[in-house]
Amino acid sequence: GPGQSGADGHVIQIALADAQGTGASSGALVDSGSTSAPSGVGLYRSYPTLAAVSSSSGTLVNATGQTLYEFSVTPSTGGQGITLAQVGVTLATSFGSAANGTTTVTNLKLYGFTDSAFSQAVPGSSNGGLLNTAVANPISGNNRVVLSSPLQLSAGTTYYFKVVGDVTQAAGSNGTHGTVQTYVTGGDAQNITYPFMVSGATAETNYSFVWSPNATTSPTNTGSVDWTGSYSLPGLPSTGMPATTLSN
Repeated sequence: GPGQSGADGHVIQIALADAQGTGASSGALVDSGSTSAPSGVGLYRSYPTLAAVSSSSGTLVNATGQTLYEFSVTPSTGGQGITLAQVGVTLATSFGSAANGTTTVTNLKLYGFTDSAFSQAVPGSSNGGLLNTAVANPISGNNRVVLSSPLQLSAGTTYYFKVVGDVTQAAGSNGTHGTVQTYVTGGDAQNITYPFMVSGATAETNYSFVWSPNATTSPTNTGSVDWTGSYSLPGLPSTGMPATTLSN
């Protein structure tokens, strides 16, 4: 109700309880009846905005450590920034055949940087910005990339990330090697279906993109009930971010 305190993860819902009136010309009673509550809007002191950085297409090469996707994350201004714990990465490789060849992606990695040139690694990363233990055999579909340590992102600062994988190609009889399509996964359910905020472990199980608005005194503690998913985040629609397709 009015004047009640709010907290991160609360959902604001406004619905019409009832409305009645008498028609000016007809004199008849008009009654709207009650309406069901809408899905609502989440309340957070800080939230991330995502944007694709890589182009929609490129050349696929047979190489270790090929960049498959690039994107940025910008926490909103005026808050305490956010903490990132997991990113969902969707891969789609073309089906192999004798004519079209085969393409395989292994050792999926996520790197973080503080500049758009992808040259300055984020603090707390290793090996030039590496944020996770490599997903040795990613599936064709959604891969949940869990960061080795939750990463704090300052308010109003844009951070840059790239998804990297080892690509192995075997050419087909027509000389082609297939394609790899990559994007950041969306589609996390509205968190009203769970408690308003959940622990990091629960979020990593139920969501693809896992982040915290840093509402607790220990923002990097995944045991804190301070984590949520991608529902309604700017730049990350339910269908996922714009894809990049590499082909050869």
